[in-house]
Amino acid sequence: CSVSLLRTEVSSNRAWADGGGARFEGGTADPSESPFVSNTGADGGGAMFVGAAGVTQESVFEDNTGHVGGGAWFDASYTFTRNVVRRNVALYSGGGFAGVRHAGEIRYNQIYENSCGTDGGGGFTETSTGLVARNDFFDNVATDDAGGLRMLYGGAVIEDNTFRSNVASGGDGGAMKVSHNKNELRNNLFEDNA
Repeated sequence: CSVSLLRTEVSSNRAWADGGGARFEGGTADPSESPFVSNTGADGGGAMFVGAAGVTQESVFEDNTGHVGGGAWFDASYTFTRNVVRRNVALYSGGGFAGVRHAGEIRYNQIYENSCGTDGGGGFTETSTGLVARNDFFDNVATDDAGGLRMLYGGAVIEDNTFRSNVASGGDGGAMKVSHNKNELRNNLFEDNA
């Protein structure tokens, strides 16, 4: 199916399984200027994009809670751009977002004040090969590793991002942690992370 959301609010929903606010599977999904607020689900507290092409842009993911990907969870070649991702909570990894087997683009987002119970306060990617560019990661907190961004496996290009005042309170990498494969970092700023 193809779904286009324009200025549509998705708030205060609960799913016992994945996609607290919405789950988009297959086809294309294009939320634009749409707030996903105070939703709760297993993976993808705000929204989950599974095998879906498309773009989420100029939307807000705020105060959502999930197991992995508090604000959003996506895979495949999905593009996530010009969004505000703030105050989301993941009980496990990826407070702001989680990209799993992701080959798309994560760019021009404001990702701040998110938290998680293990790795990737701002975001978490696993087996991802896409582009992470021109994002601002700040004031995110991970209970274990990677206050800002956790890159596990994969081989992404990470360029022109700012990592400021993120905290890994119990483990490694205040700004980010990269492991288990080759990733390429270019022109990033790391400042005042702990």
